[in-house]
Amino acid sequence: MKEYRHYIHQVGTMKSLLEGHLESEVTIAELLRYGDYGFGT
Repeated sequence: MKEYRHYIHQVGTMKSLLEGHLESEVTIAELLRYGDYGFGT
């Protein structure tokens, strides 16, 4: 039987945005290594 593993990769920006920071700690290239589907708030 095939084993399925599910992962969620979360990058927090809300606190940074509220504090006025606009730079991300993770690059888009790094995130794309995990897939190209996402959702935001």
